[in-house]
Order: sequence, then C-alpha cells, then structure tokens
Amino acid sequence: MVALFLLGGCAGSFEERLAEIHALQDAGQFSESLERLRSLLVENPDHGEANYLLGVALVQTGQLSLAVWPLEKASSDPSLAITAGLLLASTFLGLQSHEDAASVATKVLEQDPSRIAALKVRAQALLGANRREEALQDTTRLRELAPEDHAALLLHATILAKLDRIEDAERAHEDLEKLAAKTGDAAAAVRACLARASFFEDTLEDDA
Repeated sequence: MVALFLLGGCAGSFEERLAEIHALQDAGQFSESLERLRSLLVENPDHGEANYLLGVALVQTGQLSLAVWPLEKASSDPSLAITAGLLLASTFLGLQSHEDAASVATKVLEQDPSRIAALKVRAQALLGANRREEALQDTTRLRELAPEDHAALLLHATILAKLDRIEDAERAHEDLEKLAAKTGDAAAAVRACLARASFFEDTLEDDA
C-alpha cells in the first residue's frame, strides 16, 4: 500500500498530468498521450477537458469512430460546447455521417450564429445529405461574413452548380479566380484557376 501511495504521488495530481498531456499534444505526440488520457478518465470519466483531449488524440491518429464518444461527452460541458462541438461535427463529416454532422454544427451555431467554421461544416454536411437549398443558405451567409474566404466561395460555387444554377456558379468561379489573383499568392491563384477549369470540364463539358 505504501508503494502504491508513493507511485501515485510520483505520478502527480490530476491537473499536473493533464498539463503534461497538453504538452505532449502541443509537441504533436498524440499517440503518446492516449494511454495517459485513458488512465485519467478511469479516475474521472466525465471530465470534459480530458474527454476532449482524448477525442483530439483519436482524430489526429485517424481513429475517427472512437473519437465520437469522448467528443460527445466533452461537448456536453458548457465550457467546451463550441470547441468540442466543432471537432465532433468535423469528425462526423469525416465519417460521412452527414446528418449527424449537420445536427452537431447546428447546435454550435445556436450558441454562436456567426461561427464561420460551423457554417462551413454544416454546409458541407447538408450538401452531402443532398439538402442543397439549405446548404446554399449557409454558403450565402458565409459570403456575407467572410467575403474573402476562398474555401467558402468554392463551396458556394459547387452548390450552385449542383442546383443547376449554372450562370450563378460560373460567376462565383470567376469571382474566386479574381479574389485569388488579388492575394498575390501563386498557389491560391493556381487552385482557383484549376477549380474553374474543372467546372468547365465537369459541369459544362467544355473541353476548350
């Protein structure tokens, strides 16, 4: 019993061990943090931050299905509802569970209606669920909140094309190309140009 007590003392307090796990993850050592997190959660299975960090580690190591449960627990903690909710929604999106992703993103947006990351995730999830008009509402809102966000504009153009609003989609691609050119970032300009080329090829079947 004395030996066990000493070992427990050497291990440090719950908060100290949690800080060590933060340091591991800050250094990109997500696999190394897994067993430590599971050990902490044996002691306190409902601890919001520990559950969130476990979810982060599982996502970072490609174990998306296993990440769902701890992220759901973490998102029930009011102090982590938005942060954990965003990661949970993205995780569902990665699992192609589109309705779940949209539902979780909606909960985040109920708390923060202007959260750009949540709007992006929900728009992608709604598109994946073939709820295209609703997805378009989110990308329209994104264009208002973040008019220079390239990814949001590309998603907007994609949804317009899916809705057969071809002229609007073509204008959106043109806007994206102009926006990217203004940044002076050659890589961004190339991506926008290729996206427009793909639109001509795939949607309009315009080889020229």
